[in-house]
Amino acid sequence: MQVANNDRASLMYSMHAMQSRLTETIAQIKLVADGITAASREIADGHTDLSSRTEEQAASLAETASSMEELTSTVRVNSESASQASQLAQGASSTVESGSSVVAGVVATMNRIAGRSSTSSA
Repeated sequence: MQVANNDRASLMYSMHAMQSRLTETIAQIKLVADGITAASREIADGHTDLSSRTEEQAASLAETASSMEELTSTVRVNSESASQASQLAQGASSTVESGSSVVAGVVATMNRIAGRSSTSSA
């Protein structure tokens, strides 16, 4: 639209001014929309990254829980083995004590026999 240089009151001038302001407003809206689009992409990327890290942590936690279950099972087996070893050690100790009593009895009997034979031979 062409407007005369000194024209500030005509309908054409007003329409030209309105067109200029409307063009500026649309340009500003486009800039804001572009900014919103960029921010939305960043939010989506952040969400994707957070989701990925959350899944990795969940997998790591599941692996840790599995390892803890294995460790608990191993500790339980070791505890049972230690209990069996303790029972075997107690049995062996009782056998040694019985054997010691038998040996002491044999030694006493041999000493009595040796004492009788030395008194008989004298």
